[in-house]
Amino acid sequence: MPAADQKGQKEKVKADKALADHKIKASVKHLNIYIKLVSKSKLSDSEKALLISQAEENLAWFMQMNQDVQTATMPELVHNIATDVDMHSDILESDIKRNAGLLTSDSIDQKIAAARDVSALAEQKIAAAGLDADTTLKLNRLLADYNGHIDAAAQHTEAAKANFNNITSPVDSDHYYNAGYAELQQAEKELNLAYADLKELYRILLGAR
Repeated sequence: MPAADQKGQKEKVKADKALADHKIKASVKHLNIYIKLVSKSKLSDSEKALLISQAEENLAWFMQMNQDVQTATMPELVHNIATDVDMHSDILESDIKRNAGLLTSDSIDQKIAAARDVSALAEQKIAAAGLDADTTLKLNRLLADYNGHIDAAAQHTEAAKANFNNITSPVDSDHYYNAGYAELQQAEKELNLAYADLKELYRILLGAR
């Protein structure tokens, strides 16, 4: 083989190994983060076990590919491994983005459910306080504003889930993940505004006693 061809072949092998190394490291990092997210989620133990088992199978596959590509010397074999790793990594990343987004949405749904319970309790406390009409009106307005923020948070969370569920391939994963994440940020913002209303409500309620 001419020297120029040998040099080009070596450079191709080096590039393929670099691609595989980069994709493997990124995938391992994403899988470990995902496993922690699943572990901390409110899913049932059986659901957690299933998702973690699937993630660990993917980890094992990438670690095997890492070993294979490091020891491979034939250009065609190195290229095939790198191609497989590249494709598998992209598919995995889109799956993780969808599932991680939905898990985060579920955690915000739980905050919203808890906030609605607090709303019902606050309404009872206002009714039972027996305060003057002006104070009662102010408290009810704060409660209405609080409920409005909670409703808005719920709407943003539903929009986020719709975006995450639209992630079906690596081609559209970034677009829908970023859109979903932006909706979750808005949901969190609405929850913070709701908590501010609640804090003011209880400040007035407790101060009026």
